[in-house]
Amino acid sequence: MVAIKMPQVSQTTDEVRLVRWLVKEGDEVMRGTPLCEVETDKTTMEVESFENGTVLGLVAGNDTTVEAGNIIAYIGTPGEVAPEAGSETASKRIKPDSAEPAPRTGRETGEERPDDAVLPLRNTFGAEVNASSIVKQIALKRGIRLEQVRGTGPAGRITKANLEEYMRNGEKDGIKLRREDIPLSPLQVAVGRNMLRSKREIPHYYLKIRLHMDRFLSWRSEKYNREGTKIAIDALFVYAVSRALRLYPRLNASFRDTGIRTANAINVGFAAAAGEDLHVPVIRKADGLSIDEIDKEVKRLAELVKNGQIKTAETTGGTFTVTNLGMFGIEEFCAIINPPQAGVLAVGRIRRDIAVDGEDRVSPCTVCIATGSFDHRFVNGALASQFLGAVRKSIEEGWKSNG
Repeated sequence: MVAIKMPQVSQTTDEVRLVRWLVKEGDEVMRGTPLCEVETDKTTMEVESFENGTVLGLVAGNDTTVEAGNIIAYIGTPGEVAPEAGSETASKRIKPDSAEPAPRTGRETGEERPDDAVLPLRNTFGAEVNASSIVKQIALKRGIRLEQVRGTGPAGRITKANLEEYMRNGEKDGIKLRREDIPLSPLQVAVGRNMLRSKREIPHYYLKIRLHMDRFLSWRSEKYNREGTKIAIDALFVYAVSRALRLYPRLNASFRDTGIRTANAINVGFAAAAGEDLHVPVIRKADGLSIDEIDKEVKRLAELVKNGQIKTAETTGGTFTVTNLGMFGIEEFCAIINPPQAGVLAVGRIRRDIAVDGEDRVSPCTVCIATGSFDHRFVNGALASQFLGAVRKSIEEGWKSNG
């Protein structure tokens, strides 16, 4: 008999949430067979078996928090008996996310589920909401988001009376504000800690640059009409930053107590939001890719983020970051550096403006404001200014070579 332990699947936390089992007791599994689905602070992934045999027992339940190194299952030969889940042999540190066990459905038991069976519903913040099937049906029919309804039943269960009270008071007054504690996802907790560390330990300073976009936008439009491919703005800035980092490798480095460590590759990350979570997928060796290749990779990774399929390996190892809020109408902003990187480039919206030449002649133009945040411990203002100048050159004309 072999004890299957939860592997270390995250670099920032020892705990993961076991979302659901993909096997049951008595199943035959092979090495590489997916056993369960887990949610880390970064993404959702499958834990595979490293043994051949029969599943003798499942120690952890669905929707429980498990620490790395804890036993979650036993695999062996038919006839062997797995230790009880609560015994000394089984894991002691598995923590259920709810005071009540997860409900068993008729599909699991072979029985019909009664109308008042508790159904776990997932709200927009990733937490579980308990409600009866009747409440669920009424809420769906009325278009009510159950996470807005306060449950007074056992373990916060939303009863029919709770829903009726909400419809009497909350709906007719519009959104009824009330104090509540909203849980953060593991990723939000990790990002929050990282950003706090950044602002506390890194002496940020900010430099702003105005970029003329007309030539690029004209080329982009012609390319779209010719090939049917529209280059993403994020791809343009990843391209420009990667070329500037090639010229100024000190910005492709991280700070150490006794010096700095330059990276052996230029890996540019770009911020991508998915609901309440923020991911930073990384374009590896971006300086060796053409703008078309970067564009394809940006779109591929953005789609993975959108569908909740991005993997930890695709969001680690970045050496510089680009973040773009222009699509939300933000004119300009200052971003927080993602440690241990040297800086981050924040991109505002592309807008029409007026240009004045050396002879005071006025003409319309298209511009955007990009703001660099830099670590003053090892990147001084002159070097950062030169870096931004190289970014500007790539944005305004460097893409033409596409190399």
